[in-house]
Amino acid sequence: MSDIKKDVKPEIDFITSVLLMLLSVFIFVVAIYLPRSNTWLTAPGLMPLILSVSLFLLALYLMVYTLRRVNVEKKQGRSKGLFKNLQFSVNKKLIYVIVVTFIYLFVLLERMYFEISSSIFLFFTIKIFWGKGKLVQIILISIILPALLCLIFNVLFALLLPGDSLLLDLMILISRRI
Repeated sequence: MSDIKKDVKPEIDFITSVLLMLLSVFIFVVAIYLPRSNTWLTAPGLMPLILSVSLFLLALYLMVYTLRRVNVEKKQGRSKGLFKNLQFSVNKKLIYVIVVTFIYLFVLLERMYFEISSSIFLFFTIKIFWGKGKLVQIILISIILPALLCLIFNVLFALLLPGDSLLLDLMILISRRI
């Protein structure tokens, strides 16, 4: 038990384990209802089924570990018990990133090219977490990274990214003129 950080509150670990268990049950149910062929060996739901069981077992281990840890701390007088001294603190950066991500997924990607919307998203995300960085560096990273991702996935792997692609539209335009 001594290899885990002591600053992680056991309440958070307990809540995380419950949420992971619920997620694993959901994935398990979805995997069971996926269409399958004659055998489970070739069924598309086999891998999600295995992963959901693994996730459930790991979450169960986390829950048991957390309950043991709380019991030990309670015996040593360092804890009053689970959920007795839980205090939530609001992290402003987390709230900002959630809002920026929501805007990116449901507003920007629907209305703009992938490269442009991802550049805007990256700019604000980097600015939130790396506020002391130079503006020129943040802008360059925000422009170059989505362009590289688009180039790698669209050209090298022949995979489409969400939203429209400025790079693909330019390539089509150039190929029509040649």
